[in-house]
Amino acid sequence: MLDEEENPIEFTDSWKDIYSDDLQKRMEAIEQAEQETDILLSEDVYVSDLKVFHNNPDINETYRQ
Repeated sequence: MLDEEENPIEFTDSWKDIYSDDLQKRMEAIEQAEQETDILLSEDVYVSDLKVFHNNPDINETYRQ
């Protein structure tokens, strides 16, 4: 993800669809945006859990490594 080239067309297309006059197109774009958000949130939870694990003084250093 970090070394992917940006694709502004992808972003603009999704926003164009969200504001479309076509209700079906709008609903699909909103649903797609929600699915992408869920993926990002789950990654945030994972990273948060790793930080808690890493900073827990009760966990043996060897096990942590």
